[in-house]
Amino acid sequence: MIFGAVSSTSSLAIMNLAKQRKVPHLVTTSADDKITQPNGSRYTFRTGNNFGLETRMAFNFTKARKLTRVYGVIADYGATRDGWEWYRREAEKSGVKIVGADFAPLGNRDYASIINNIANSDADGVAIFTSGSDSVTLLKQAATVNLGRNRVVFGPGLIDDALATAVGPGVVGVYSGVRSHFSLDNAANKSFVEAFRKKFNEYPSSAAGEAFDGMTWWLDVVEKTGVWDKEKWIDAFAASTRDYSISGKKVMGACDHHSSHSGLWGVAVKGTTPQPLYMMKIIDVFPPDSPHSPC
Repeated sequence: MIFGAVSSTSSLAIMNLAKQRKVPHLVTTSADDKITQPNGSRYTFRTGNNFGLETRMAFNFTKARKLTRVYGVIADYGATRDGWEWYRREAEKSGVKIVGADFAPLGNRDYASIINNIANSDADGVAIFTSGSDSVTLLKQAATVNLGRNRVVFGPGLIDDALATAVGPGVVGVYSGVRSHFSLDNAANKSFVEAFRKKFNEYPSSAAGEAFDGMTWWLDVVEKTGVWDKEKWIDAFAASTRDYSISGKKVMGACDHHSSHSGLWGVAVKGTTPQPLYMMKIIDVFPPDSPHSPC
């Protein structure tokens, strides 16, 4: 089997090769909806979030906070453009005015003009469709002008604990979808976090949690088949349910090979020792029938 990758572009390339070679392919981090779509690849499975789930959570958050004027900042590549287009369309249907949108290249180092555009707008919400180092750079620069003082700053998969710590004090109060989290109160997660801390002397990141969750699910299903047959493993995984995932119950979708599970939404706060210096606090859990599109 093949495990990975992080980048959705890389995972899509691997997916096509796995399909050609008929090798099982497990994705836990890449979020592009195209990786798992109805009647897509028989050989690729995703056990973590897709971008559709996270975008729906961002839209639900917009409605819950009663935001009426939103400015968008979008990383200029396929997955985030698709996610923004869905969000924009649904937001406008619900009466939210999109007061502006800027598309920044991946790896952008200077967001001054974009931040100035937002500051000069009447937006009460800033929807940021970036991730990784782009999120860190943007949020650091936005903090220098206190952009979030009078605006709600949020994004589908904007930040996690590691990125929040990289941003620093200016990240407090930023909202984001969260993949997995060490604070979730269930037996499986507590056991995983304890073992991870014992081995690495730190709390697990979301990426570590997702990797552990997906790989253990896959290996347990393979073991239960009792055979060395890739096709039987695939059939079994497509029909499987993970009752004791570290993020709660997960059900594999037979039509798209994407896991249906609850969506986590959090806000950045200052941590207390021995927690990360800045971290996500889970403030909402969306049930599976809310953030997921049914087969």
